[in-house]
Amino acid sequence: MTEKRIQLAELREQIGALLSHSTQEILSSSLLPAGIPRGALVELTGHTRVEWLLAFLREHQELRVCWLEEKFNLFPTALKQRGCNLENFLFVEAGETIFSPLRKAIRSQVFDIVVSPSLFDDVRALKTLQLLSEKANSTLFLLAQKPMHAWQISVQLECLNDLQTRVLKFKTRHEVSTP
Repeated sequence: MTEKRIQLAELREQIGALLSHSTQEILSSSLLPAGIPRGALVELTGHTRVEWLLAFLREHQELRVCWLEEKFNLFPTALKQRGCNLENFLFVEAGETIFSPLRKAIRSQVFDIVVSPSLFDDVRALKTLQLLSEKANSTLFLLAQKPMHAWQISVQLECLNDLQTRVLKFKTRHEVSTP
């Protein structure tokens, strides 16, 4: 019996060592007390989703951001007026083939945050984006009209008026760490 307890303790120690290497960093936010996990898919819905995201990015001026759209509607001067650091932004007008440039932006591991419209209903495409985001430790914000029911999305937020947030879903990979 004692030998089994020793083996169990050794296994727990090995599992603990593995999990300590896979901690997930959380980006703090005054808008969301739990913060935003890095290396995850985050879906923002609601009429104020862009304003909410800009307020979040204003709190993290140091992050490098790639903002992709099919047809560019966002004015960079509006971001500057809202206090965002445009020196760390790359804006991409991707056209109808947004998946390929999105995948390349994440795979490059240059960007801390990648923003895209939520146009993906294919499970394989979402799984690809999830795996790439985890590997690059890059958070992918998907701007959606309504929430998707996809297990690959770690965080789903409904952005309400006055930057209020309703959490629809929140999960992390393993243990979390705050920088």
